[in-house]
Amino acid sequence: MPSSEHSHKSRSPDPRSARSVASLLTTAEALFGQRGIENVSLREIATAAGSRNNNLVQYHFGTKEGLTAAIFRSRIQQMDVRRAQMLSIAEAAGLVGDLPTLLEIICLPQFDIANLTGHHPYPSFLLQYARLYWRVGGGPDWTRDGVIAPALHRTNLAMIAALTPLPRDVARLRMQLCHFMFLEALIRWDQIDVSERVQHQILLTDTLRAAQAALVAGCPASTRLASPFVDIFPMLAL
Repeated sequence: MPSSEHSHKSRSPDPRSARSVASLLTTAEALFGQRGIENVSLREIATAAGSRNNNLVQYHFGTKEGLTAAIFRSRIQQMDVRRAQMLSIAEAAGLVGDLPTLLEIICLPQFDIANLTGHHPYPSFLLQYARLYWRVGGGPDWTRDGVIAPALHRTNLAMIAALTPLPRDVARLRMQLCHFMFLEALIRWDQIDVSERVQHQILLTDTLRAAQAALVAGCPASTRLASPFVDIFPMLAL
């Protein structure tokens, strides 16, 4: 008979567990975004995800803070594929130090995270998450020095460098607030009927330009003629 150690090593991951985790993450993200992180219980999340086990969230994530961190980590990893693509395009165009370009790398991958109804629940969650856990003057590096999301880490470092001589904490706060402007616009754009959204994309591009103007305030003006990402996000041509 095989040893217990051998049996443990050869055991395949349970796909039901992976599906359960994915369901909990998307369900919690939506509920937190709609009602606020403090106003949703872990039991509610398990029930809304279709589980009869009221302790399912604790089993997988331990605490509510563990759950919110898992949502955030999952999403930045998901968006890092797009951000890596955009960084490569920016490098080829010589725009890795260009602040408007870098802000687009931060903001625009949000479009890749849509649910089955075409809505984007992550921005509402992220604003809630930031209010609870992001602090001026410190806090952990959420990318773990680029281990989790290397493209995001590189983009953040490039933005901080481009915002020199602002103090690092001031630069980080400016970056976050400009990002939040775009998130708020995306939340409001989501309130428009899906069939009518294309004709209202100017709401997003106008907010993005306002955020870019705020980001570069007091810094050398951008010399780029147009966004290098128009082929990926055609609305940038508006």
